[in-house]
Amino acid sequence: MTSQRLTADGLRAINRVHTDDRLRELLSNVAIHQHAHEAQVPPVGEFHMNIFNEDRPELSYRTSYTMAVSPEERAEQANKDFAEIAQKLPAHSDAHMHPWSYVQKGLDLKEMVARMDQINCKYSVIMPIPTSIISLMGDSERAEWTLLRSSGPLHHCGPSYYVPKEFNKPGLELSPEFAVKVQTLISLNVDTEVDDYTADSFIVLTKAEQDRLDPMVTGLHLGSSFADMSLFKKMLRNPGVFTGAGELTLNKELVEVLYADKSGQASLHERAIIVGEETMKPDTHIGPAKQLMAALGVAGMPACIHCDIGHYLDAPNDPPKNLAVFSDFLADEKVRHTTIVWAHAGGLGRFVKQSNRHMDELENMLAKHPNLVLDISWNEVAKQLTGDGLDPEAATQRLNGWIAFLNKHSERIMFGSDALAPQSNEVWTNTLRTYSGLLEKLTDEARNNILLKTYERIYVGARRNVRKFENLVLPNIKDKLTDPTVDAMDMAALRIFRDQLYADSEPLASTASNRTITSEDYDRCDDRLKGRAMVAKVVKDLEKANAIIQRKNDEIGALKTRLALFEGLEVAGPSGRPQPEVPEAPEAPAPVIAQAAVAGTPPQPQRTKTPRPLPAQEPQLARQALQAQQTMGLVRPAAPQPSVGGLSIQDRIRELQNRGLNRG
Repeated sequence: MTSQRLTADGLRAINRVHTDDRLRELLSNVAIHQHAHEAQVPPVGEFHMNIFNEDRPELSYRTSYTMAVSPEERAEQANKDFAEIAQKLPAHSDAHMHPWSYVQKGLDLKEMVARMDQINCKYSVIMPIPTSIISLMGDSERAEWTLLRSSGPLHHCGPSYYVPKEFNKPGLELSPEFAVKVQTLISLNVDTEVDDYTADSFIVLTKAEQDRLDPMVTGLHLGSSFADMSLFKKMLRNPGVFTGAGELTLNKELVEVLYADKSGQASLHERAIIVGEETMKPDTHIGPAKQLMAALGVAGMPACIHCDIGHYLDAPNDPPKNLAVFSDFLADEKVRHTTIVWAHAGGLGRFVKQSNRHMDELENMLAKHPNLVLDISWNEVAKQLTGDGLDPEAATQRLNGWIAFLNKHSERIMFGSDALAPQSNEVWTNTLRTYSGLLEKLTDEARNNILLKTYERIYVGARRNVRKFENLVLPNIKDKLTDPTVDAMDMAALRIFRDQLYADSEPLASTASNRTITSEDYDRCDDRLKGRAMVAKVVKDLEKANAIIQRKNDEIGALKTRLALFEGLEVAGPSGRPQPEVPEAPEAPAPVIAQAAVAGTPPQPQRTKTPRPLPAQEPQLARQALQAQQTMGLVRPAAPQPSVGGLSIQDRIRELQNRGLNRG
């Protein structure tokens, strides 16, 4: 190993690391993350790495290594070393897992399933990160930032995740000044393409592999009025893939102020929107998020939401800033029908600490909102729940409190790792191993619920409902999703429509939840589905009959003109001038409207070669057919017919025809 010391300026000039991304990921656990002066790394080919000392930049240097084993062999050895520990892990499912980084790099899903077997994980969600980090720094500063990040994988989530690594120091505390500073360096942008990447990675798996995973939709802009339609479009493009949505962020420390379009982001609190020098009326902009929750509920999809219970500036004795408004959000008519998974033990986190009232507040939330479920994901949260960092007495008190709470509400609580593109099984299971002491003290039933059963009820149980929605409802609203005249969908009406379709398809309930419904399934439907098709056919036939009636009305109009000319009268047109004589119209046969509609065969006109006088009974049949349509609500009642000499037009025609016959 050779080392070359560089000045700070010289270090900035070296902006490349001569190794591949895979190797940098494998080296993420070396002393470089502690900014050591030397990194003791087993030798892999020759590569170079920059070691940066934040406190004394002049001591930074560039290092060359030569290694004899491949990255694959090194990874395999790491897993073998962890195998003994993994054998002791309890069977569990992961309700909060991010297999890919902020740049959609990380685990291959086949590899993920194989590693699930190694760590005794039965099911896992797939939650891609829906935000991309954009640097706002100039080119020279951006190059330096890239250099700082080169000491580890691009997705490394340090104490100051989402912010440049120059701030990545243990013990970081947030402040308004710090938040303002960070906003000048980076911004976050919603990446709506992540869900297509998820689907592409999922559909190539075998059926057995797919059954282990629950992909989640995350690329949704919660402030967009079209987020609900975007959800349905993603489901149409990728049928049979998604189970739910999340992790979706409402209010989260730095994240909510780092969005590039934060004025249009959904928020539980009012905030002023500044456009140029004009300040618009403060608003929460939460309506689109509620509409999205309603869409998820109609589709049968649970939603995992990150919403901090408080703010990082809250005083210890202050009520949590977000608790009351989040409770109102859950109680909203559009939201209360949707299963909401509140992430991180009810909104705790790296900068949001548990108060002494936290479990009481969660008790009230669970009592008020039957649609609410909790996950206890994130190792930072696990440390809080187990009393890490507290004095022994306080730690014991907190641990006992959570034991009682989890035993009581285990049917509404799920375990989650919140692992981010874990490079080893050891990293993936950090949260589970932190909880090991707490889990051992729970009842067998509570532990089984939290580790397995609640996940199966919430996520695995949702699969069948989502597939049913995709097969029965989505095809019927496909045109509305692309119709430019449709600005929004009425979710209450869509719910009623869905329920009717589900009621009509009850015989399909026994079909497998993970496959597309086929024509053979529909053949087993009851008479209600067949009756619906018959009604549609009758309506179509009656529409044809209505067209025939219209033609008859036109012929009667022509005959009225002939009648006026026959009696030597002038019939004024729209211009007030006499109308020219209309050629004699051929006689049309009497339509048998009712019989044609029932039989499903349109009436066929019977034409004659020579005209003959109109039969006296034909106007009567036409009137009867028209009255039948009016009774069924297919046409509006016709206006009163004009009369001549106190007689109706039809009666006058018959009188004149009789005169002609008598004169003959």
